Amino acid sequence: MISGFGREINPCGANFATFLCIQTSVNGPRRWTSISLLVAAAGGFALSVAGGAWWTVDAAFDIGPLGARQCSGDDCVPTPFWLDAGPRFERAATATAAAAGVAMVVLLAFAGALAAGRAPRLLRRMAMVALATAAAAATLWLVSFPGLPGAELGRGAMLYAGAIAAAIVAVAITKPAPVASG
Repeated sequence: MISGFGREINPCGANFATFLCIQTSVNGPRRWTSISLLVAAAGGFALSVAGGAWWTVDAAFDIGPLGARQCSGDDCVPTPFWLDAGPRFERAATATAAAAGVAMVVLLAFAGALAAGRAPRLLRRMAMVALATAAAAATLWLVSFPGLPGAELGRGAMLYAGAIAAAIVAVAITKPAPVASG
């Protein structure tokens, strides 16, 4: 209810535009669960791209979306090993890293809005698009892997998939109630 000009105005009433009648909050347990999942998903995206090896080849090479590194003992040095996989693989790797960065920023903005007690529909939709883009880019990158002998899927891919799953659950539980048109 908004009071003004000596009378009460109900913004969700029949005389008011329904697009202004939005849900202003999500209940406590769902809100904090969603915030926790969104922050964990953003961290999962960051760790999967920056520090996660998506493939490990004979415990000598770690391949991730930002490049590869060759490890011997405790010493790891960057190597152009995966650059021989072709331009499609390189572009898909860059798209995967970029999509993870965008998804991370959008998910943190969505979590911040929820923590402030709002349920922003635009950020929710942006999160859904960012997650779909991240999933599509990662799928393309995984499919275009050249299939090196001795290559095993590593922790980076698992973190990325877990981040997508956690974010989907968080977005799903923050779905706003339908607006009753009066």
